[in-house]
Amino acid sequence: RVRSQEEKSEPLQTASWVSSSIVFDNRRWACREAELRWTAPHHLIVLTEEGGTSHTSIRHEARSLYDGMDRPGALTFVPAGAE
Repeated sequence: RVRSQEEKSEPLQTASWVSSSIVFDNRRWACREAELRWTAPHHLIVLTEEGGTSHTSIRHEARSLYDGMDRPGALTFVPAGAE
């Protein structure tokens, strides 16, 4: 589920390797405020190239894995099954 205000995005660009075991998705996406609730079906690495977040929270099985801010250059690892 995604809720956002003043959202702007570009088309998704995708590449895959090793019979789709490794997938690279790239999209420029920006908004003033967003709430995303999503469960990662596979491990995910998110790169924040520009901008950032005022609050990012990653939870797995009711346990907090990360609670903080993302800045330009931040890499965030989201394990499969995490929200």
